[in-house]
Amino acid sequence: MGSSLKEYLYEVWQCENALITLQRVKERLSFLSEESKRTKMKVSLLSEELRRAEKRLASLEDDIQTLIAIHEIDATGHFYCDDRGNWHHLPEKAVLMQSVASLTSNIVSETKCESAYKFFEQLAQSAIPFISNLISETNDCVNKLYQFDIIHPKYRHSITIIASLFDYLDTGRTNFLVRKNSDPGAYNLYEEDVRNNRVIDAIATGFSELSYQLSEIRKNQYSLYQAIQKSNTIFSDIFVQLNRISDEIRKRSKCNH
Repeated sequence: MGSSLKEYLYEVWQCENALITLQRVKERLSFLSEESKRTKMKVSLLSEELRRAEKRLASLEDDIQTLIAIHEIDATGHFYCDDRGNWHHLPEKAVLMQSVASLTSNIVSETKCESAYKFFEQLAQSAIPFISNLISETNDCVNKLYQFDIIHPKYRHSITIIASLFDYLDTGRTNFLVRKNSDPGAYNLYEEDVRNNRVIDAIATGFSELSYQLSEIRKNQYSLYQAIQKSNTIFSDIFVQLNRISDEIRKRSKCNH
């Protein structure tokens, strides 16, 4: 029973890990797609702000040129005449010029980001439905494995728990899920580890945060450690390749312009 149970737990563990990896990819693509929309909105708002600043700057320039024609102005922008009129327009012009330069720089920077995110937004539109189908199919596989009713419902649908249960059997600490004679059973070993704070929950903590605790996880939850490493590798490989494609698209776009 121990060997076949271990094989069963391994299969559940692999399916749960595949499910989490697919969900991470989908969430990341959704985030990048939303970031593209936010960046577009930001560029639009900055452009509108720039147009207002340039319009105000042009108006000030007309006022200043009129004043220069009438009054003598010193180096600080102040008029010598008694009626100094709109002398404060000069310092305001300097501030506006700085604002225009800053807005222009920000628009250039945000436009580059928009170009980068646009690729992921387009990718997400086609990839997310496909990934969603894979998630649904993988979830069906997981549920079919649970329908054998080998694992108690309390311990299902958790990569952390399944990996721990597999570890206990794989390392020979137990051959069963429940206590039998002198064998403590995987459930009891897991509950004991939870009470002694030896279990780190992958879902509650988040995979990205788990990277900082890998040494501790490797020591106490080796199968979970392997799952995290595998998921991180797949996740990283996918987005490294996508970033390369995105960079190539941006380079070609620059050449075309």
